[in-house]
Amino acid sequence: MKYLVMGTGSIGETHIQNLKEITKGEIIACDLDKKRLDFIKDKYKIQGFSDIDISFEQNPDIILVCTPPNSHIPFRPLHWKNYIDKNEQVVCVVTYDGKENVIKNK
Repeated sequence: MKYLVMGTGSIGETHIQNLKEITKGEIIACDLDKKRLDFIKDKYKIQGFSDIDISFEQNPDIILVCTPPNSHIPFRPLHWKNYIDKNEQVVCVVTYDGKENVIKNK
């Protein structure tokens, strides 16, 4: 199982810590703040990218979006659609209003 954690602030770091404890799966981080990303990569010995496209190209099985809500909107439609088009799986996005949006590929 491959996990992509989008955002390496306090919430993202907490998820990375928890994943390191409960899974042997590969963990990848993505953050536009290269200084923060480098800190997390070094601390947890994981891969990380500051480019969203490169992060999605790693073909994660699970994506955890751990960024402020207003940052979800710009990348969600384009990246989710491109990711889903390339993968035979169901992606579930839970929004902050509590609604689940399930997008199924074909």
